Amino acid sequence: MSVIMKRIRLLLTYYFLIVSLTFIFPLSSISHGYAATTTALGTKFVEIRVIDSHGKYTPNSYYTATELVSLVSSIHQAVGSFNLVDIMEVAGNKGTPDPAATGFSDWSGTLDSFVTALKSASGGEILPEADLDVYFGANDVCSNPQPTVPACPPCPSCFFNDAASLLQFSAIAGGQRYLVLDSWAPGAFYTALHPDQTFIQQFFGNLTSQGWRGFIVATSPAKSTTNFAAYDYGNAQYARIGMAFDPSSPSFFYVNEPYINSMQSQEPYLMGHTLAVIESQILRQNSGIGHFINDLNSAQEITALTDLATNQQSGNYVFVYPVLVNQGPLSNYGGPVWDANKALQPNGQSFLNLISSLMNQYNSNSITSSSIVTTTSTGSVVASSRVTSQLTGNPIPGFTVESILLGILVATLIFAYRRRQR
Repeated sequence: MSVIMKRIRLLLTYYFLIVSLTFIFPLSSISHGYAATTTALGTKFVEIRVIDSHGKYTPNSYYTATELVSLVSSIHQAVGSFNLVDIMEVAGNKGTPDPAATGFSDWSGTLDSFVTALKSASGGEILPEADLDVYFGANDVCSNPQPTVPACPPCPSCFFNDAASLLQFSAIAGGQRYLVLDSWAPGAFYTALHPDQTFIQQFFGNLTSQGWRGFIVATSPAKSTTNFAAYDYGNAQYARIGMAFDPSSPSFFYVNEPYINSMQSQEPYLMGHTLAVIESQILRQNSGIGHFINDLNSAQEITALTDLATNQQSGNYVFVYPVLVNQGPLSNYGGPVWDANKALQPNGQSFLNLISSLMNQYNSNSITSSSIVTTTSTGSVVASSRVTSQLTGNPIPGFTVESILLGILVATLIFAYRRRQR
């Protein structure tokens, strides 16, 4: 018995030695030339637009800052932790938010403390947005965006400064550091620059060097666009696709499933990581949220939200639920505003009750594994699973499924070899 126990202890010693080494030298980093590692965000996403590029609190006539934190907290109590989408943006010459700013709404602290309070109230991540129109020059980043205004000068350095400015916020820097890249494609950044793989790798390398750990590429394909060709070469962990108003659709919005399928077949790590949001760009024809507010009655709005939630699995997307969204300039929260908390269903309950029910039914928030996205030297994409902590949802550094299997295999071979030598 003592001989067997010695052999078991020897085997376990080899195993833990090898697995420990994989913490220092993860298998993924040895096998591939590039690896982006993040923790999965779950499947609960809410759109609330709050802070514009000037750092101005925008929904003044709808909620004070304190009331908005309470609203976010109430959603958390109803559905569990969720992520806040588009809560902050930066866009070139419109300026960048100042974390130390004070004196807005009824908030007694700084803008940084307000953003931190929103993150704490949601229990999830703040997912800020940087506008790529700044990089290649587009009319909607000028001071007075109108279709007749000439395009602004391209300014790559301005874009990278914009992105870096967001990491000054404690809630963002202390979180998972996901950045939404607005105007990725089609008809925007990708079409304007026609970047090759080298360019894309350098682009994401610049952002990663700033401290960003994850990326969400935002696309708004037309109904006729069914082929995805805006490759991120394994650098993005999520994609966000805009949905335009389509009165002929049963849900009144067109989810471009052929485009999603094309994207996920070419970049399979985006499977289950494609966010669908009702389009709210002021300059986009048939922008969704304005039609949602103006052209649908409450019964049709219920149909739209319910169908978009119900069809997530079959459509291979995750629905971003609109709670407080405007169709108009963020600087004054102009245009029609969708406020799910105050809009009422025919039964007298708020639409936020419906949204909470749909999220609880169709969107789990479990974080069980993260996606390790890697690219080989030839650019082919490989995805593997990273073991995560069940308590925090954070990845255990270097601890992959492959490393565990490798440890077991090597330890067994060494053990067998030593037995033969004896």
